[in-house]
Amino acid sequence: MTKDGGKSYDFFSNTNGETYVVTKPKTGTVTSSSTDYSGEVAIVGLSSGKNTLILNNYTQDDANYLYGNGATLRYTVKEVVDRAFYNNTSITRVQTTNISTLLDRIGTYCFAGCTNLTVATVGAKTISNNAFYNSGLQALYMNNGVETLGNGALRLCNTLSVVEVPSTTTQLNQWYFWQHTKMTRYNVASGNSKYSSDANGILYDANKLILYHCPPYASQTSLISNLPSTLIRVSANAFNSSKSPGVVIPYGTRVVADSAFFNSSMQYVKIPSTVKLEGCDQLREAKELKELIMAPLSPPLQNPGRLLDVIPNTELKIRVPTSALSSYKNASPWNDPRIVDHITDGAYDVLFAWGTTSTLMVGTILDINSKMAQVTRVNDEYRNRITSQIVTGNITIPASVTYNNN
Repeated sequence: MTKDGGKSYDFFSNTNGETYVVTKPKTGTVTSSSTDYSGEVAIVGLSSGKNTLILNNYTQDDANYLYGNGATLRYTVKEVVDRAFYNNTSITRVQTTNISTLLDRIGTYCFAGCTNLTVATVGAKTISNNAFYNSGLQALYMNNGVETLGNGALRLCNTLSVVEVPSTTTQLNQWYFWQHTKMTRYNVASGNSKYSSDANGILYDANKLILYHCPPYASQTSLISNLPSTLIRVSANAFNSSKSPGVVIPYGTRVVADSAFFNSSMQYVKIPSTVKLEGCDQLREAKELKELIMAPLSPPLQNPGRLLDVIPNTELKIRVPTSALSSYKNASPWNDPRIVDHITDGAYDVLFAWGTTSTLMVGTILDINSKMAQVTRVNDEYRNRITSQIVTGNITIPASVTYNNN
């Protein structure tokens, strides 16, 4: 080991217990300087007896015994190396000293298998693939500056409840969000160009055109009428394991993807006439479903028996448009013996003109018995839908409406 810092070495922090390896040694004559952080280090572990990892932008070698000249050696902290804490059951928390802390990366499998790690506040441009895989993580708070949450970073984090996403994050590579059956909310900072969330803690794209994931324990007791009118697509497994009593998919939504309501506890689901069911298994294992409103005028075709794929709740009513009742009862999978006897009419999407203006109105019957409807104003292309309102009272559906000579 030379005094010009020309070789790597390990040291640890007397204050917090982090163990570092020098990845970019200092060059030249080493002297104390309160501003010289030109060398770079990576975190490789934690001293025995410590259970909290503190992430800092900078650190210093408190011992200095390798140089023997009394110099204080300061470094920039760049990363936590791959597998640094793999299967470490002692670590319980990861935190940053302040919100400006920003390393380059948290390594792959860095905290994988850390079953007693419950909370992580992370400042790093990249949280690498499988970083927290199969850990006991309950809450992940990402500091501003985090850009990427890698593939599998939160996979099999079965106790995960809260994820905070800063405005800088542009890649949430988590196709398995639906596995997080304990989730209560996503909080996405305003100004994020790729993602957003709402008061219910639901995760969307920035413009709320795509619903990625509704946490099973979303803050609202019911999602009826609470989804944004801008919605175009409901992603696969979006409501998987949801504990909400029910949901109304807004009129104008185009796609409800595969397994959207898989294993949910919902009793009420409303699908508007604009929707195409994509894939199959939308309602598989939704054993508590009591009312399915299917407003499409022709029955969506699925693989036989895969729509519900369970013996339906004996109270289940599948309401379809009166004019399409026969079509539904003769189409697969609706003609499945387990399903067909539950099909009845009573699904409506009502289109009418609003007053003396040329603006179209779309009304969706939510509940026939209580005479409750949802009214949404739209333009000619059924886009730019304005926030809906709930109206109650006698609902009159005219025999016909003339609009633009049609």
